[in-house]
Parts: sequence; structure tokens; C-alpha cells
Amino acid sequence: MKKQSDDENIHNGRRRFLFTMASVVAFCLFGRAYTNARRTPNVKNVIVPIEKLHPDLKSFSIVQLTDFHIGITIDKEYVERVVEKVNELNADIIVITGDLIDGYVSKLKDWVSPLERLKAKRGLFYVNGNHEYYWGANGWARYMEEIGFTFLENEHRLIKIGRSLVVIGGVTDLHAERFNRAQKCSPKKSIIGAPKLADLKVLLAHQPITAYDSADLDYYNLQLSGHTHGGQLWPGTWLIHLIQPFHPGLTMYQKMWVYVSRGTGYWGPPVRLDADSEITHISFERA
Repeated sequence: MKKQSDDENIHNGRRRFLFTMASVVAFCLFGRAYTNARRTPNVKNVIVPIEKLHPDLKSFSIVQLTDFHIGITIDKEYVERVVEKVNELNADIIVITGDLIDGYVSKLKDWVSPLERLKAKRGLFYVNGNHEYYWGANGWARYMEEIGFTFLENEHRLIKIGRSLVVIGGVTDLHAERFNRAQKCSPKKSIIGAPKLADLKVLLAHQPITAYDSADLDYYNLQLSGHTHGGQLWPGTWLIHLIQPFHPGLTMYQKMWVYVSRGTGYWGPPVRLDADSEITHISFERA
């Protein structure tokens, strides 16, 4: 009986030890995930090679923000920190590629308002994502225009840089048609009237798989997207590769580059593990 009691004590001790170790590891991982989510995103520098890049575009740069998800846990203070860091980059244009918010304009406009202080030499551009449609996409489009952004709804704008011409196109989210048929995502509409011989052509599209349609146009050089968060939290960072055909980072699809950002904020609980948030600073080089 004594031997059996000693064995039980040993087994109980092992179980307590393993439980304690598992709890410590889980606590450490959660702490790291929380810290990663709440810190100011790092700047990620991305260089996109463009064939026969115009000489006047060698110093041209774009800052991409996406998937902010301003709302329950991402507040004004977080937005202010991002704005301060972005303004240090002195970009030509700043773009927001959807999922800016998780709430209605009436509730969140004060938290979003620091974006009005963003500084870009050539303009600010915005397209909506699927989350805008959950919270009043038309209201958010109007508000973003009020604070200085150009909202692109299946359309484009032209930017003159020295002797070069840049096209910035933007499309609605792929889910837009479910909420408003008139706002169906249409890369084809976005280039109506656009000059064929522009020196650089960039499309803003929230969901990366928009590239299936936009690349078929044989027009755009680059599509900027978000949506996937890079999986946000392990093991989602692995699973996302099975779900999404376009992975975080820069990918060539047909003749068009697709850049997928991991996002500037996060969705849901404040956790990020193995998929850090980012402020994307994009420049170009001659291929």
C-alpha cells in the first residue's frame, strides 16, 4: 500500500508540474501576443520593381494603412501614435485599403479624427472593406471625404509627378454587392477613361483575391490589399495559407504585383502572434 501511495504522489506531482508549466507558457504567449497587438506598428519597407520605371518616380512612395479596425479596443490614442509615425515618412500619397472601423460614424468619428492630421505630398485615398458595410459604408465614405480623403468607388484619379503620370484606382469590397448592388466591385469600371500609357498604375482593393479580375485587365502594375491580417494569431498564421491564395507580402500574379499587408491594427481581442501589424512604406525601382 505504501508503494502505491508513493507512486500516486509521484504521478500527482508530475501532473501539477506539467499543469504549472503549461500555464506559465500560455501566460507568456498571451503576454507576448497582447504586447505585439498594442504596440505602435513598425514600418515595413517594400520595394516594388517596375519595368521601365519613369526616372521621376524613383523617389515616389506610398504609405499603406489597412485593417485598422478602430473600435472597442483600438482607440484614439492608438490612431494618434500611427499618425505620428506615418507623418515621419513624408510619403507622396497615403492610402487606406479598407476595414478602417468596427462601429458607426456617430460612435467612432472622434477616434478616427486623428487621421485628418495625416500629411502626404500628393493626397490621401480610401477604399472600403467588408467591415465598412456592416457599419454604414456610405456614412464612412462621406466622413472620410470630410477629413480630407479621396474616396474611390470603382474609379481612379491621376497624379502628375514631374513629367510622369500615376494612376491611383480604387474598388469597393468584394462583398459590397450583398449590401448595395450599385456598389458591386468592378476593377473594369475603375479604369474607364484612364490613360493607357500612364507610367505607374496602382489599384487599391481590400481583398487580395480581387486580383483575379484586376490582373485580367492587363493594366495595373500593383494592387494593394489587406483583409487577411496574415492570420493574426498562431496557428491562424499557418491556416491562412490554406484559405487565402495570396499570402502576406509581395507576389507576382500574371503581370501584376499584389502586396498583401498584415494590417495596421487587429480584429477582435488585442492579440497578435507570429503576424505583426505594420505600416507599409512602398517605393519603386526600375526592374
